Amino acid sequence: MTSSLYRYQQEGVAFLADRRYALLADEMGLGKTVQAIKAADAIGARHILVVCPLSLAANWQKEIERWSDNPQSALCRQPTDFTFMRPRWSIVNYEMLKKVPPNITYDLMILDEAHYIKNPKSQRTVAVFGKDRKGDPPSLFQRCARVWFLTGTPVLNRPIDLWPFVHFVMRHRSWWFYVRDFCNAKKTPFGLDVSGASNTDQLHTMLKPYLLRRRKAEVLKELPPKVVQVLPLEPEQAMSRLASRLASIVATSASGALQRYIDSGLAGPLPPGTGELATIRRELGLAKVKQVTEIVNNILESEQKCVVFAIHKDVVSLLRDALKQHGVVTITGDTPVEERNVAVDRFQNSKNVRVIIGTIGAMGVGLTLTASSTVVFAEIDWSPALMQQAEDRCHRIGQQNVVCVQLPVAPGSIEERIASLVAWKSRVAACIVDGVEHAQTQGGPKWTRFFRRIWTRLFGQRAKRNPRP
Repeated sequence: MTSSLYRYQQEGVAFLADRRYALLADEMGLGKTVQAIKAADAIGARHILVVCPLSLAANWQKEIERWSDNPQSALCRQPTDFTFMRPRWSIVNYEMLKKVPPNITYDLMILDEAHYIKNPKSQRTVAVFGKDRKGDPPSLFQRCARVWFLTGTPVLNRPIDLWPFVHFVMRHRSWWFYVRDFCNAKKTPFGLDVSGASNTDQLHTMLKPYLLRRRKAEVLKELPPKVVQVLPLEPEQAMSRLASRLASIVATSASGALQRYIDSGLAGPLPPGTGELATIRRELGLAKVKQVTEIVNNILESEQKCVVFAIHKDVVSLLRDALKQHGVVTITGDTPVEERNVAVDRFQNSKNVRVIIGTIGAMGVGLTLTASSTVVFAEIDWSPALMQQAEDRCHRIGQQNVVCVQLPVAPGSIEERIASLVAWKSRVAACIVDGVEHAQTQGGPKWTRFFRRIWTRLFGQRAKRNPRP
């Protein structure tokens, strides 16, 4: 039901449902995924292809299960997955597009993180649009009745990135006229420079029938102060093996103490006899680095800066090396106090430092990191209170935006349950303590009374009632 969406999301659903081709460019954290899912239901699409980065595929399946009226879905990895199962929702990453059978058609294709196809010569872009040559068979794009593009990237900063959309969707035939009119094309000793921008007002007018973009600041009154998202990762072999080992330890812990500890909401210290957990959690953190890196890279396509928390120092080191092109500073328990202050100052004030990575223990208290409104936990701590304290490095005085917290988790693991608990506690706090009616937690008197009872059990005090205006 669209009544469970925010008003701006309902408007986004209507915008998509009314168009064959659309570009939904809301800022990160505003729910582009759910808007696309509900719009697909609204138009009655029977066969839908979702194309997204590998690290977001499992999250799409989770969101479809939660929001779609008909959530039959499959993660497609082989050509037979598209035809033999023929689910309503086929989910594939960009690298797998070449395996989509050439004779299959779709009612709708959703291209998530559509900036992945901004380079007209890349294999990803060719896999979607084809080579645009006479006599070629219909491209995947041509075999889809509708195509919706989702991206949080501020596309108008670099008009050249819009060329595939303008060319294939809007049928603008001349690349030369496009770069001359909108990219401020200039001849240089190294060739034609098309990285500029010109006549942006005219380009915006051209795009307006297709483009919808909302910023967090525009819908601030509708949103809670923090949006927490649990992102299941693609279950790679090493990750799945470690998740199974974690589950085995929980199941066989002495007298079921560890299971009771988890069921109690992780209250208090870990029970004794769980030393092997530390080793497995570290290995799991290392196994997640590749996909977490992809998530942070996607964030930095649309956001200026990002804060990343981990638990283990070697995870911090791997992430620092993987993200160094963005300008990275780090803080761990080994970082002297003076160097911590320098790292924070550079992150807060330098345009050349876009990422700060630190351990929850060293960077999770006492610091102000309001230069970013986006937080990623590369590893999930077993203490929700410590994680909340860490994410509040961004959510404090001086922060002008809604803070978006992303929790990438290994599917089926204990950390998925912990992350869900963290997200749930955040929603409870938004509903009760902050007086925010979180629409996607299903508001209303019955749920409000339920949350108040749970809050009292969790924290031992009654939540204050906020009088309605």
